Amino acid sequence: MALRAPLRHLASVDGRAGATALVLTLAAGAWVGVVAVHTSAAGHQEHGHATTTSVAIALAGWALMVLAMMLPPALPLVGLLGGLLTGRGRAARRLGALAAFVGIWVAVGAVLVSGAAVLRVTLADASPVTTTRLAGGVVLLAGLYQFTPVKNACLTACRTPRWFALRLWGRRGPTGDAITIAGAYGVSCVGCCWALMVLCLGTGALALPVMVVLAVVMAAERLLPGGRVVARATGAALVLLGLVLLAGLLPSALVHPLLGA
Repeated sequence: MALRAPLRHLASVDGRAGATALVLTLAAGAWVGVVAVHTSAAGHQEHGHATTTSVAIALAGWALMVLAMMLPPALPLVGLLGGLLTGRGRAARRLGALAAFVGIWVAVGAVLVSGAAVLRVTLADASPVTTTRLAGGVVLLAGLYQFTPVKNACLTACRTPRWFALRLWGRRGPTGDAITIAGAYGVSCVGCCWALMVLCLGTGALALPVMVVLAVVMAAERLLPGGRVVARATGAALVLLGLVLLAGLLPSALVHPLLGA
C-alpha cells in the first residue's frame, strides 16, 4: 500500500531531467578515465606479465568501465528511486543507492579481473593459435549465454525495475529500501551482462572500440522496446564470431590487435 502513491507519480518526478543529466555526465567522465587507464595498462602489459600494478590498474579500469557502460542503461532505476525517495536528502540517498549498484559490479570485477590476470600469466608463452582458440571458446560461450533462461530472466528484471520496488519497498525505511532495491537490481544486471563484460577483459589494442560496441548493445537490450531481439541478434553474432575464431578463419592481421597478441 505504501508503494502505490510513489509509483503513481513516477512519470512526473521533479528533477528527473537533472538526475539523467548527472548520470550521463558521470558516464562521460568515466569514459575519459577508461581511455586513460587503458593507455596506462598497455604500458604495463608490454611483456605479457601481470604485476600488482597492472592488476590494480585493471581493477580501476573495471570500476570506470562499470560507470561508463552500466550507468546509462540503469536510468530506469534512477527514475524509480527518484519517484520513491521524497523530501530532504533525496539526492544523497539516490546516490547512495547507486553506489550499492556500482559496488555489486566492482565486487564481481575483482573476481573477474583477478582471474583474467592469472590466465594471462598462464598463457604468457602460449602460441597465437592457442590464444585464438581460447578466445573463440570464450566468445562462443558468451554468445550462447545470450539465449539462456538466466539471461532472459535477468534481462526482464533489468527492463522492469518496478518489480524490485513492489517486492522490496517498505521494509527498512526509505534509505535502506533504496539501497536494497539498487543492490538487487545490480545482481540482476550482473546476471544479464556479465558475459558481455568479460569480453572487454580479453581484448587488446581494440579494447576501446569493443567496449563502445558492447555498451551500445547493453543499453539497447535494456532500454529499447526490441531489447530481447537485440540480445538474441548479439548472441547469434557472437556464436558466429566464436566459431570463426575456433576454426582459425579470421585473418591474423585482425586477430592479433583484437586479442593483444
